[in-house]
Amino acid sequence: MGLWMVQSIRRELNGVDYVAGKGTGADGWEAALSDYEKGRKYSYNDLETAARAAASFPGMVDANDARFLSPDSMIAEVLAAADVKPATVGELVQCVYRSLAKCYAATIARLSETTGRKYTSLNIVGGGSKDGYLNELTRAETGLEVFAGPSEGTAIGNLIVQFIASGEFSDLAAARAAVARSFDVSRV
Repeated sequence: MGLWMVQSIRRELNGVDYVAGKGTGADGWEAALSDYEKGRKYSYNDLETAARAAASFPGMVDANDARFLSPDSMIAEVLAAADVKPATVGELVQCVYRSLAKCYAATIARLSETTGRKYTSLNIVGGGSKDGYLNELTRAETGLEVFAGPSEGTAIGNLIVQFIASGEFSDLAAARAAVARSFDVSRV
């Protein structure tokens, strides 16, 4: 599921249609979050800070549940699915972060079992590489070293394939070396 859940929550908190044509879905959830400030523009940093402040909140959801793919309201859906109901914006986001980290750990365990390989690190690319707190939770949950970046990993991968096909890079090793020289990949 990834950060789709957090992105959707942020849009709703900011009063924006989180999916075109779906509406904000604000019916009912506004009163459930005691610290929600209508009209405030929540940044991703605001949500991360609020989640860190609610680090002891134990609530969880099944982040892979299809109910989160395109609900009328992501916030209402998380509130309905949580085993312990979030009462603040921070608890809501903490619930999602904790659930995603657990989901990642379970997926890595299944992958390890399926492949018969033991993994020692995890590389996070794309937008998730910018979310330090989620990456910290993922490291703690998986027990793996987590490397974050580059944030445009998907686009870079697409370009690399095109460059190899056009002969700009002789092979994958040459392309990887160019990426390593060009982008900061940080250890979380």
